[in-house]
Amino acid sequence: MFTRVLAVAWVSLPGVALAANTAAEGEAHHGPPWGDIALHAFNLAVLLVVLYFLVGGRIRDALANRSADLKHKLAEAQQAEAEARARFEELERKLAGFEQELSTMRDDAEGDARRERDLLTARAEAQVEQISAATARSIRDETARARQTLRADAASLAVELASREVALEIGGDDHQRLTADFLSLLESETTNGVGHG
Repeated sequence: MFTRVLAVAWVSLPGVALAANTAAEGEAHHGPPWGDIALHAFNLAVLLVVLYFLVGGRIRDALANRSADLKHKLAEAQQAEAEARARFEELERKLAGFEQELSTMRDDAEGDARRERDLLTARAEAQVEQISAATARSIRDETARARQTLRADAASLAVELASREVALEIGGDDHQRLTADFLSLLESETTNGVGHG
């Protein structure tokens, strides 16, 4: 590195000395110092050539490395973008599938609810029919029992009333005569029955 600096100084030293010399001479002449400008341009060109040979390879390598690094980063960014786009598309597909699945689940739930409602309605109607039939039977049976009870009570009352009327109309003599007639009737039937036997 030190030798390179010395080489650059050695190349530029004559140009500096010549420039100082021509500057002193330029004070005496009026007008543009074309010779000095040409000398400075030559010195600059020599300096640039020396620098190119000394540092040009490193600059080329640095620029090549930087270019390769940028290309690599650009490729990574493109790959990341492609992966992100693929993930986004996959998420969109999943979201569309989820919405479809949600719609299907909603339709299934509504269908299940309708079927359950229909089943409960049918069961309730069947129970109402059973209760109505049982109630009708119970009313019919109770009505029949009430009629039988009323008939029995009416018959009992009629018998009681009839026996009171008969008791009022039949006197003691009639009662004895009826009893005697009944007993004689029984005896004759018993006699006839024995004779036939």
